[in-house]
Amino acid sequence: MAEWIDGAKSDIIKSDEWESVSDLLHQAVLQQLKEFHVSLFSELNDVERDLCINRALKLIENHQSYQALFKTVSVTLQQALLEQVRSATQDHRHNSDQGSHKNDSDTQISSEIDRIVQYTANAAAKLLEKRPQFRKRLYLCFNRRLPQPLRDIAWKLQLRNESIYQECLNEIDKLQKNRQLGRHLNIKHRCKAIIHTEPLFAVLAQEANLPDIMEIILSYRQSHLKDNASLVDTDYMLLLPFLYLKCGDWNDCTIELIATTIEYYTIFMSTRREHMKETGSQKTASSMKDLAKTVINRIKAIDIDVYKALRSSLASPEETSKPLQNASIYHSIASILRPLVRSLFVGFLPMDVVCFIWDQIVIGMSNPQFDCIPAFCASILLSLRQSIIECKTIKAVEEAIIRDCRIVTITEVQYQIEQFFYKDLRSDLYKGTTGDDIPIIDPIAALSQLSEWPNKVYDEPFFDELLEKRKAEREQLQDHRRQLIKEAEKAGKLAAKESQNNVSTPLSPTKRNQQHHDQQNIPKYSDPIKKINELQLQVDQLKNELQKSKLAASAAAQSKESSAPEKNQDHLHPNPKEKQDPTNDDEVQNYNGRGIFDDGIPANSGTTNKVASPAASTRTHLPSILFGDED
Repeated sequence: MAEWIDGAKSDIIKSDEWESVSDLLHQAVLQQLKEFHVSLFSELNDVERDLCINRALKLIENHQSYQALFKTVSVTLQQALLEQVRSATQDHRHNSDQGSHKNDSDTQISSEIDRIVQYTANAAAKLLEKRPQFRKRLYLCFNRRLPQPLRDIAWKLQLRNESIYQECLNEIDKLQKNRQLGRHLNIKHRCKAIIHTEPLFAVLAQEANLPDIMEIILSYRQSHLKDNASLVDTDYMLLLPFLYLKCGDWNDCTIELIATTIEYYTIFMSTRREHMKETGSQKTASSMKDLAKTVINRIKAIDIDVYKALRSSLASPEETSKPLQNASIYHSIASILRPLVRSLFVGFLPMDVVCFIWDQIVIGMSNPQFDCIPAFCASILLSLRQSIIECKTIKAVEEAIIRDCRIVTITEVQYQIEQFFYKDLRSDLYKGTTGDDIPIIDPIAALSQLSEWPNKVYDEPFFDELLEKRKAEREQLQDHRRQLIKEAEKAGKLAAKESQNNVSTPLSPTKRNQQHHDQQNIPKYSDPIKKINELQLQVDQLKNELQKSKLAASAAAQSKESSAPEKNQDHLHPNPKEKQDPTNDDEVQNYNGRGIFDDGIPANSGTTNKVASPAASTRTHLPSILFGDED
């Protein structure tokens, strides 16, 4: 890390704002641990720790101490940076003389600005390299020129693939041998022709061994194409920005640098959008037509004069073998934009402008739904406004684009994007990628977003009042449930006692006669089936009377045994408060003639004067034991 950043970091850590936010963050982490049901922070793995800290930061981000810390960090970094710049430019300040004071002052200001950009770019690049998970912070640089260190790290973060890099390292020796044997001379000659005949590539032409490096990289691509397909012109053109990225390093290049370039180039070619590919399929044509429609509609909304000029020129017949007399404006504008899109402006715009546009494309690769190519196509056509208005035919429009695109500058493209497209592009870029996608475990913790939350004094543990309140509510709910269970049990016991009283209460003779009379007065039917049912009922009635007589005998034997001395202390005794009289035999009708714990009497035992054992007789008169009311 840079020395001036280390010094600023030490000053920030010593500040009161840092201590205050550290305390808040500590309490917020404890809150998250409670929600995780974890006692120690060390019990979490690395991913869980990051999640816990991110959620804790989300909780305190609106607190006044957190905002104060941001101001302290900004001021401290600014002071440290300016002090570093002043120290570096101190010698130039003392060497200026009186006659050239103004020019030296301008040079000094320019030098200080360049140093500020240089130091901040280097520091940001080192931070991103150390913490690549913050690559979406590059969204702040959208539509801005990226200094070289920041451009290098941005392309590295988005286009890095370790497996392809290792594969390239393993194949470099083989590719170099093929180059020495002259197996790809046609690729080398084509590369020489491209970089030495096009003035836009004059910087690349100064690299003496660049054609050999291009031969190695393109031979690798050709060996990995499907069905042994040949290279097309866009394969050559789209490689040039990656070579321009490391311009000045190719004379003493290493195997690692070649492997890195192959890695970036391969990833970029595999992630191209459909309208940039050379498939020739209907899908590609449809995608290109949609892009053209988007471009022409945006131009129509921004500059009606340019739209009318394009419409009138593109709808005019051409003096070529394939006139576009009946072509629609969308098809015509697609045919004009197709060369620019398929090469991504390489060979049309200066290389610095191409790399500026590519910076925006690379920054947006973190969001797969983001597409800024239509906006840049429209901005280039708007930059050529005067030339397009003067065109009358399609051929004139094509010539104007080829001729005047060479003089378009980064400032012109930036202006068009800033004025007409920046708001929508920035919205699309940030869509679904903000900090709001970090969920909060505790919904009540979202109360930190309320306006009165920052005014709370943190003498107590973080959110303890809310935790205690919810704990009391849970305990109150549990007590209420326990009370309901007790009431249900009590109601069950009362119902059991009422059932016991109903069983022990004998029926009066009037009710018994009425019940017997109701059973006797069964209507008779002439239907044979109903008659059979009637006979079955009579049989059941006889069985019940037989069982009743048996139980009456058992009750009589029990009354005799209760008056005799107790000889056996192991058997259960009936409640002495209850009177055993013959009328209690009618209660057994509720049990269909049998006690719940009776062993039963064999059906073939026809005698009714058999005395039951004391244990068997007492079992039929112990309903209190069933409900747990034994004294």
